[in-house]
Amino acid sequence: MQAEPWSQFFQFVLCIFTGMGLMLIFDLFRIFRSEHKTGVGATGVQDILFFLLSAVFFFWAMVKINDGSQRIYEWMAALFGCFLYLTFFSKTVRQVLSKCLHWMRSIRHFFARLLVFPLRMIGKLLRRPMITVIHPAKILKGYLHNRCQTLRKAKKKQKKIAKKIRKKV
Repeated sequence: MQAEPWSQFFQFVLCIFTGMGLMLIFDLFRIFRSEHKTGVGATGVQDILFFLLSAVFFFWAMVKINDGSQRIYEWMAALFGCFLYLTFFSKTVRQVLSKCLHWMRSIRHFFARLLVFPLRMIGKLLRRPMITVIHPAKILKGYLHNRCQTLRKAKKKQKKIAKKIRKKV
């Protein structure tokens, strides 16, 4: 059965959008790479992951658009969509997505600071009472340590004196 011209045009337009969607996925990977500097091995894994995601996305779209039958004009439309996206939308989309990521990081940082601030204040409030409790204990420890050293020195001195007396006798 022959497909109607309008349905073929509709499939052509959907394939253009599919190609643009593939390039959007590509831009997401580009933004991820620019945000997270990775080594050669991780870059290779990311490339394989991009290929797998784009292949699954493209063939899923082909199944949804044309029940899985593939025609050359659909492939050409997808390539044309890739070209359109890279030419007209890619730079703007990357800038917008980068700004969104920056804003999300700022919001996350704000809420993290909002949660940490009360904990810092509680810590500052408790620090003074804890110092008054811990400080005398440190003083007592130091005093006892010094007292023990003095007693040890006195004991050694007594032993030396006792030794000298024994030698004289």
